[in-house]
Amino acid sequence: MKVLIPVTEDIALACIMQEFHFKNGVIKKMNINIFRKMVMGYTFAYGQSYIDDHQHDYEQYYFQALEIVNKYYK
Repeated sequence: MKVLIPVTEDIALACIMQEFHFKNGVIKKMNINIFRKMVMGYTFAYGQSYIDDHQHDYEQYYFQALEIVNKYYK
């Protein structure tokens, strides 16, 4: 069964910010497939209920995460 879920830039941003937090500010090289798996895992784990919490908790990683999200959302 396939499930289609729209993933907004806010969800992707919160996911990447959380990953930076868990990896102490360093994320290994990433490609589009890794990015998709990471964001989909976040979406299924947290949904949209934690977006604001993760964006406010991990604000120090905002600009780093924004660069990655902008790269894949062009």
